[in-house]
Amino acid sequence: MKNKKTKDFILKYALPSLVLELLFILYYYLKYGDITPFNYAHILLYFLIMFGVSAFWAFLWYLQDTVGIVMKSNLIGKIVFILIALGVIYIYKSTGKI
Repeated sequence: MKNKKTKDFILKYALPSLVLELLFILYYYLKYGDITPFNYAHILLYFLIMFGVSAFWAFLWYLQDTVGIVMKSNLIGKIVFILIALGVIYIYKSTGKI
């Protein structure tokens, strides 16, 4: 593959979506002992999974960008970020919920 965007699309979106759909099909087979014939539901499921994978990558990019902006700021911004992160970890550890 000469085009980097095509390679990135296949590795980041298409391949994980395909693997997840195959895992869903395998789970259905192990649970019910039957494989459904290929139909439009499989295509719809693939695109829904691809949308979920795309949302995951977008959210991850947003978090990386936000943390990068905070870490480039002054010392006060870094300290506030670390204190908020520690507070969230403490809340999660003490209650099991955020």
